[in-house]
Amino acid sequence: MLALSTKGIAWRSVFVGTGVAVIQAAVSAGLGIACLETKNIPPDYHILGVRLGLPSLPRTQIVMRTRRRTADEEGMAAAVAAAVEAAAHAGRAAAAERAAITKLQQDNGLLDYNSARVLCVYRRGGGIGHGLYDHERELAEALEKRLAQQKAERVVNGGNVIEFDEMHRSWQMGGRRSDRENEAS
Repeated sequence: MLALSTKGIAWRSVFVGTGVAVIQAAVSAGLGIACLETKNIPPDYHILGVRLGLPSLPRTQIVMRTRRRTADEEGMAAAVAAAVEAAAHAGRAAAAERAAITKLQQDNGLLDYNSARVLCVYRRGGGIGHGLYDHERELAEALEKRLAQQKAERVVNGGNVIEFDEMHRSWQMGGRRSDRENEAS
């Protein structure tokens, strides 16, 4: 909040809650925005940050203190440190996957979030689709064919993108004009 004030960004607290689910519910209800760890950002949320000129979030630290150091406490501290590192790694992996999904959606405007996610998992598995259900693998294979077809059309048509439905209708009509076009002439 200090960083917002320092940048001259007006803000006010409209909701205070404990727990990620409560904060997510408040954001989903439209009460405002929130700072969430990457792993806690639902797919339908938008990451605002730089787009709105918001300051970067500070790094966080976890400090664990005990009265005396016993072997049990050393083991517990090591377990907590490993869990925190694993969570940080998972957060970085989730952020990388979300970026890949967003790029796929931007490059192929027709893909919804779930289709782009399935395609990312499929591509990450080298086309084998590890971690996908059979129907998801089949979807990914169909999407790959469709995207390859669109790419080939762009090359054949000198970079002009022709909608598949338009091309399919034209093919079905054998290149003939439609009844509406004939009536108009």
